[in-house]
Amino acid sequence: MGLFDFLSRSEKTKPAAAPARASLEDYSGMRVEVLSEEHELYFLARLRISGGTAEMERVSESALLLPQELEDVPEDGEGAGGDAGAEKPEPQPVHVLLRGFEETTRLAVHMECDMTHISGKLWRVTGLRVMGKDNDRAFYRQDVGTDGEVMLIGKAAASPDIKKCRVVNISAGGACIRTGETYEAGDKLLLRSRLLPNSELKPLFCVVRRVTPRKGGETEYGCQFSDMEPAVEDEIAKTILKLQMNRMKR
Repeated sequence: MGLFDFLSRSEKTKPAAAPARASLEDYSGMRVEVLSEEHELYFLARLRISGGTAEMERVSESALLLPQELEDVPEDGEGAGGDAGAEKPEPQPVHVLLRGFEETTRLAVHMECDMTHISGKLWRVTGLRVMGKDNDRAFYRQDVGTDGEVMLIGKAAASPDIKKCRVVNISAGGACIRTGETYEAGDKLLLRSRLLPNSELKPLFCVVRRVTPRKGGETEYGCQFSDMEPAVEDEIAKTILKLQMNRMKR
């Protein structure tokens, strides 16, 4: 049996101006990358907006990078050390960039705001502003290089046709796979791979968006995830951060 059972670039270009929106609440629930002004990834979060107030809930296991002024801020309800009676400094807001993906328009949404740590995984958001949208849906892309399996779906077949593939990289928005099989732009695939040792991801449904022939008779396919539930998006986000942190420790 293969890796799974069938049954079971972030670019620094200036985005185009955003059209007027009825309300920022339209973006509530969006999963976003939280970036420094230099486009370094801090963490991944879920944006919540209601009644004129906004906050973010971190969905990655921990922050990959944090500004110097936030390094000593406890994020899991524990003290930061020192005397128990010592007065803790008031958390200071940090200006960050946000990037999310809007399903209705299939566009990346670029925002900016100030974030202030509240407690645990929660961050207060103030001064939220949409800067623009563009077609850059890559999100934060992480090299993987692991084996996987892929199956063409949505077309009549006598039996499941599961093929071997190599997962080149993965992002919150999709994956790049390499295989000797032939697919076309618009084909729907079911992908699964062990991205972390002793772990499995739920079946990932995706659509082929880019086809790039490579040497040796293989082809790389840029695939965009589709029909994903928020829990699966969060699981992928956590996996990407784990992969990046593991790579930084080497």
